[in-house]
Amino acid sequence: KTNRLNIGCDINKIVAEVDVIIVAIPSNYAFKEINKINTNISEKIFISAVKGVLPESMKVLGTFFHENFKIPYAQIGVIAGPCHAEEIAMEKLSYLTFACSNVTYSKVISKWLKCKYVRVTISDDITGTEFAAMLKNCYAIAAGIAHGLGYGDNFMSILMSNSIREMKKFIDSVTKVNRNINNSEYLGDLLVSGHSSFSRNRRL
Repeated sequence: KTNRLNIGCDINKIVAEVDVIIVAIPSNYAFKEINKINTNISEKIFISAVKGVLPESMKVLGTFFHENFKIPYAQIGVIAGPCHAEEIAMEKLSYLTFACSNVTYSKVISKWLKCKYVRVTISDDITGTEFAAMLKNCYAIAAGIAHGLGYGDNFMSILMSNSIREMKKFIDSVTKVNRNINNSEYLGDLLVSGHSSFSRNRRL
């Protein structure tokens, strides 16, 4: 299937030739790379796989595209967990979340992301999903520290339950919509990052 790949390093040439752009750049470097775009992107669909805020603006990527590039939220999507790439590589049954306010885009793009061992759930909470994907890493660092100190499951259960409540308060203060914080894009993503042996919090 590699013959279907068209690899290049000219971001404007690539952006000009595609309709859907998945941004999977570490948040520390995303601002610099995205600002190289000087071609018309008003009709493009942007999907963020970035887990964090852009340090230069302290905005999540969806908000950055909407406010700085005037991309409508209907053309912005977010790929989130609960999912570790290592298990996808091993073809273990995994779940992704695709968040987008455009129902048609959600249905089409979620089908592209599916395969025999990857399922995709759909959400319309773009901003909440982005913030949850960022915040769960903060809590996962705390979980990694607790693990390194030799704390057990009893403490970890309290840490995770307190974390999800704080996450809800934080996200609700940013964007107040009707969301169930126990859904996979919030609680599920927190649990896999906090507990998984693949999570980098154990090595931090």
